[in-house]
Amino acid sequence: LSTVVSSSYIVPVVGIAARRPPLRASAAEVERILWVPLADLARDDTFREEKWGAAPLDRRVFFFDLDDETVWGATARMLHQLLRIVHHIDGEPPDAL
Repeated sequence: LSTVVSSSYIVPVVGIAARRPPLRASAAEVERILWVPLADLARDDTFREEKWGAAPLDRRVFFFDLDDETVWGATARMLHQLLRIVHHIDGEPPDAL
């Protein structure tokens, strides 16, 4: 996943663990660590998308509106992609950020 704003290239890694690992947030990287079940991300009232920018440079931006937080940007793109894989949704992936 590449990002325009930070010019970063992110490689998400997904795994299965016997229990939740202890995590420490790096203040320079993240504001907060969230533990969110995939079922919560897939609820009908959680996901939304917006078009940002003007054509031809407009792009889709994804949002997951959780109970006490909104996840968006690169994190939301990764979660959207993960849900597509988990739910076997084929087709073209969303446009790059």
